[in-house]
Amino acid sequence: MPYYSSGSSDSSDDEEFFCDRCDRYFVNDNALQNHLDNSSSHNTCDDCNLDFATNMGLIQHYVQSPKHPYCQRCDRHFSTHAGSKAHFVAAHWYCAQCNKFFESEGGLEQHLEKASAHQRQVAAPRHHCSECNKDFNSQSNLREVCYTRLSLFFAN
Repeated sequence: MPYYSSGSSDSSDDEEFFCDRCDRYFVNDNALQNHLDNSSSHNTCDDCNLDFATNMGLIQHYVQSPKHPYCQRCDRHFSTHAGSKAHFVAAHWYCAQCNKFFESEGGLEQHLEKASAHQRQVAAPRHHCSECNKDFNSQSNLREVCYTRLSLFFAN
């Protein structure tokens, strides 16, 4: 960490509390800790006891560190890696096999069709229509086939 507490061990009156990132002295450890907790110059990962100069540095630490199950898109922490992966699949267009995110459902579907790792696998239908009891590979296919058919049915 870029700050430290130093001074004489003989007397607590002589002890100094200094933040070298901010080049500031503090009267006691509580004042230093308050500064560290509230200063925008300190972005601390409490789990790893690391301090980053910017919030982006802290976020990159969360993303790159295997200690942190974290979703950068939602700025959300998870207690397990399995929990974060389940979130990625449920909340984002994410290929768990390739560990890649996509900007749209179409982008993910195109990836699944073209990526060599997926060519031998047939994607399991994930979208079910309870009216016709059919499964579809995408929400857009479900809407296109079933909702269109149902709207024609109710229009007549």
